[in-house]
Amino acid sequence: MLLHLDDDRSRKRSTGGSLPETLLSSALDASASGVLIAECGDSGIRIVFANRTLAERTGHSREELLGRDFAVFCGPRTIRSTIERLDDAARCGRSHREMLLAYSRDGTPFWADFTLSPAHGSEQAGGHMVATLDPVDHKQRAERTGDALPFHDGLTGLLNRPALEREIDYFLSRGLPPGSLPVLLLLDIDHLGAINHIMGHAAGDRVLWEFSSQLDSIFQGDAIIARIGGDEFGVFLPALEEASQVFGYIDRILKLFDTPYTPRPGHRTFLTASIGVSALDRPADRASLLLQQAALAQSHAKDSVRNSYFVFEEELDRRSRDRAALRLDLCNALERAEMELHFQPQVNARTRSICGLEALLRWNHPELGLLGPDVFIPVAEETGLIIELGAFALREACRYNHSLIERRLLDVPVAVNISQTQLVRESFFNEVMEALEETGLAADRLELEVTESMVMDTMSRARAQLGSLKEQGVRIAIDDFGTGYSNLGYLKMEPVRTLKIDKTFIHEVTRQSSDAGIVRAIIAMAHNLDMSVVAEGVETESQASFLQRNRCDVLQGFYFNKPLTCRDLENHLHDVQRGQAGESAATEGKRTLLLVDDERNILRALARTLRSTEYRILQATSGDEALDLLAREEVHVIISDQRMPEMTGIELLRRVKDIYPDIVRIILSGYTELATVTNAINRGSIYRFLTKPWQEKELREHVEEAFRHFDANTAGREQGAGRDNAGQ
Repeated sequence: MLLHLDDDRSRKRSTGGSLPETLLSSALDASASGVLIAECGDSGIRIVFANRTLAERTGHSREELLGRDFAVFCGPRTIRSTIERLDDAARCGRSHREMLLAYSRDGTPFWADFTLSPAHGSEQAGGHMVATLDPVDHKQRAERTGDALPFHDGLTGLLNRPALEREIDYFLSRGLPPGSLPVLLLLDIDHLGAINHIMGHAAGDRVLWEFSSQLDSIFQGDAIIARIGGDEFGVFLPALEEASQVFGYIDRILKLFDTPYTPRPGHRTFLTASIGVSALDRPADRASLLLQQAALAQSHAKDSVRNSYFVFEEELDRRSRDRAALRLDLCNALERAEMELHFQPQVNARTRSICGLEALLRWNHPELGLLGPDVFIPVAEETGLIIELGAFALREACRYNHSLIERRLLDVPVAVNISQTQLVRESFFNEVMEALEETGLAADRLELEVTESMVMDTMSRARAQLGSLKEQGVRIAIDDFGTGYSNLGYLKMEPVRTLKIDKTFIHEVTRQSSDAGIVRAIIAMAHNLDMSVVAEGVETESQASFLQRNRCDVLQGFYFNKPLTCRDLENHLHDVQRGQAGESAATEGKRTLLLVDDERNILRALARTLRSTEYRILQATSGDEALDLLAREEVHVIISDQRMPEMTGIELLRRVKDIYPDIVRIILSGYTELATVTNAINRGSIYRFLTKPWQEKELREHVEEAFRHFDANTAGREQGAGRDNAGQ
């Protein structure tokens, strides 16, 4: 039905005639452009006329279009700011032209050139507008926008990154309603690349399409959604009323991954997502800042727990800026001679003499001071500078160690840490050999340390590179052993000759039976494979003594020396004692008894009772003190009170059984806790239970019997070992 214009708007044209309504309608129907006329009123902008071309092009009948809002042709992925610009122009009676992603009645999208003009006499607000809708192809769209790239992602139909930025900036430029909060979510689907690699890109595309549809269903037009990268999506929520709303959306997104995706028929896979959240509370902020903050938060989420989110905060931004500044400084650190090597001595567990050095890289930063590798090595790996730093450390370690040998200060191998990036380079073998040749260091005076994960990730190439170096005499060690892969097959690799036990197992080795058991197992396994063992992180004499008694070969840690500068190392070498005397003749071979009680008067009374015997008597007032003594001293029998604060006697003897199974264990208590004692005896934690007050003669007899029990067990074990050796 054609619009009936009022008298002013239906005046005769300059030709002097009046056009009949049917003639005007026929003329508009004959137009190749889709034409509509809309009336702007309080109820919105309503269509009052549509020509045949428009109806055919959009799949709507003319009757369906009459009375509808002129945005009926827009769909879920039509750029929102475009709709608002058209709306503003229509209400203000202003001509406007816009590239529009329109939708037909069945939901098929198509690009159109949308031109809006006021009807004659309707230039003021509240009149009638005439609009034309003409489809355009990609070439026309590029010519119109001056950009060869469309604003929509070709796979999902979502906006792309430039369009998302444009939308955010548009909303921010209009000013935020009081109390509203614009929020951006940056989502990354974890491990989608593995699907592309294994099943092909068509399978990965199917997941992306399915996920984009699910996002649409969650937000239902309340957000601007974009695919801004291969597996990355952005969701902009222009005006949340409460910050808590965003967490409801995040929960719904993460729940999408509770159900497996189907990359291709018959194959299901579970995926996870990492989400970064950024909110703006300053109207002047722009899209680029919002995206930058969300990206930082997303990166933090990726580094923590998968299928999680992280909200941007100022501290995260500060750390990011500091890291960026560090990255720039690192590029010039070698040129400015700011890098240096420190050396930490390794000592023979039995003689305590220096038997090796580990070269450790330090950065003498002009402003931040001396920085350890944990600060700058990750940055070096990100920038690729790890190759230059690794080559520097290798050459300097070889040069300095050769200098020590030439000056007769020390003749031991030097260990150098190797990065995975270095190890996988085809030129790595030549780089090592060139460093040895240039510095004059013998190959057997160099040890290369690699981690378990490096060897597993680069198995075939690592075997070839390290095997060739081993043939030349270079030593190979596995660093941080016990913290990487559980698959021990790589230990069969011929080049590996040293295992370094990670310090996390050493810290509580004299107190935690689990750590003690792991350390003993590693040592036994390594020796059976004809490997030597280095324990890292040794900080106390108790730890050193325990490791020595359990046949660890080499010790390294702050108890002996922290990493030293070249000057400090040389001063230390001039003063170091090359060996350490063992126990004095007065105590050597003497039976040793440890008494444990938190009451010192009880300890004194026990010592008096047993003074006339041929025992060497040690005393401790707590379980922790007893464990320290046991690590330093060779003890044969232990007598402990049951009721002690922090650690009971039963608990102490249980640990002693696990860590030092040969020691004979006795409880001496004034309280009879039948269930506890029975359980301890049944588990083998204690050998005898004696009560207070004691009879002196009876106590001496029990102690003597305990030592005989120890001697009998020791003799039986030695005879068994002799038979095993004879049979080999």
